[in-house]
Amino acid sequence: MQEINAWLKDSEDFDKGVELYFKYGKNSFFKTTLIKFGCTPFNIQKLVAELTALAPAAPAPQQHTSASNHLVTHQKPLPAPDGALPAPDPKDTERYLALKELLRTKYRQMDRNRAALAISSDKEYRHLTAKQIMKLDNDIKDIYRLIDYFDAHERFPHLAKDEIIRTSAEEIQLLRVSSSKAKKRLDLGKCRNIHKTEQLIIKNNLRIEQLMRKVVS
Repeated sequence: MQEINAWLKDSEDFDKGVELYFKYGKNSFFKTTLIKFGCTPFNIQKLVAELTALAPAAPAPQQHTSASNHLVTHQKPLPAPDGALPAPDPKDTERYLALKELLRTKYRQMDRNRAALAISSDKEYRHLTAKQIMKLDNDIKDIYRLIDYFDAHERFPHLAKDEIIRTSAEEIQLLRVSSSKAKKRLDLGKCRNIHKTEQLIIKNNLRIEQLMRKVVS
């Protein structure tokens, strides 16, 4: 494990650390998280902890300021060399991934609304579109606050019941819109992959059921 010890001594090249973890690490879920989200504060600290656990005799890694593909400054102290960060709650991790996807959806909606605003001359339509853009902007800020909190604390803040209902209702609405568009493609025979589209509708319906149970629980 000399190469792990050498990396822990410098702790600068994130990509090299990922390469080492793929070579020696066993946590397939964390490997997927590394690929999907790259150099986030959580992945950085978790990577150092995992590699430290693989080489317990290694010296404690130093903190470094980030460059584009290097480690960022840690937001909280690293664990002792013989310790490892506890794995995040699977439900929180699932929610983190869902928030990332929801964020991409919100940005796509924002882009469509901005494009519509730029080409429309109808006053009422422009007013409604501008209001929608403002709402999307607030939604995006809320999502970023949750993502940033998770990156810093590896868990989500406790949400009051009314907040759970609000966020669930928004996701349900997005899922219903997605299913409606998918059904329309099926009805019009414009699907490139009929099976994939049908599976999307089934997946959306299952997720809606989960969210509905969360709201009424």
